[in-house]
Amino acid sequence: MNPRLFDADCDLRLKYAGVYVLGNPYCVDGLYDYEIPCEMGNGAVVPGSFVTVPFGIRNQTRVALVAEVRETSQYKENDPDAVSRQHFA
Repeated sequence: MNPRLFDADCDLRLKYAGVYVLGNPYCVDGLYDYEIPCEMGNGAVVPGSFVTVPFGIRNQTRVALVAEVRETSQYKENDPDAVSRQHFA
């Protein structure tokens, strides 16, 4: 059971951030979805802010720019585990 689901201080409505990972080559440049941890979900992550995320084969920590914050992920319907494996560092 995930204890974050029952955290009364957590705003679960906005839990995904669409980010642009900085320094990517053009061929992989695009919007990537990351789940926002509950402890960062109460307005700490807003469009225009910079965050660190795991990215690439070795999950290297990279700086990313938050483009949007939303309730759902564009990938959630296709692969339920795709987004849950990714989170902010």
